[in-house]
Amino acid sequence: IYACIPDGGLLRIRGRIDSYKGNPQLIIESCRPADESSVDISEFMAATERDIDSMFAEMTKLLAGIRDDDLRRLTQAVLGDSELMGRFKRAPAALKNHHAYVGGLLEHTLSLMQAAARLFPQYPQVNPDLVLAGLFLHDIGKTSELSYGVGFDYTDDGHLLGHIYCGASFVERVAMS
Repeated sequence: IYACIPDGGLLRIRGRIDSYKGNPQLIIESCRPADESSVDISEFMAATERDIDSMFAEMTKLLAGIRDDDLRRLTQAVLGDSELMGRFKRAPAALKNHHAYVGGLLEHTLSLMQAAARLFPQYPQVNPDLVLAGLFLHDIGKTSELSYGVGFDYTDDGHLLGHIYCGASFVERVAMS
């Protein structure tokens, strides 16, 4: 049984619960690696309590209000990358300090954007387009810094480069295209 356990990943286990000295005990009869496409990983990992699609719609609406042509094109190009946005919606914002759960990066980013939008009337000298675009993109590199398939960890890029470099490199590529 031990030999079939993969490094990372999920197992399908067949067994029974018996009592041992008055406590429940799991008796494993067989196990095999689970097909990850048949499992909703958020059932096994900490996840945001908020609806991911609703949060993404709120963030998209805030970004749609950007009036600066260059910043609007940049943010819309990033939003148009469906593979990246799929990862953005599921990524944690961190491994342990804050928003360390599925959907945490989106929740963190949206909460900062909403807070900034509430403060704009108090600070008319601030460029809201630049602030919103910056908040949207500030942690975009976490989508490649962190792995979050079956648990959270750092990727090789995360260990070697970090999310700031990964994010800046990504934004530069999008801006130049």
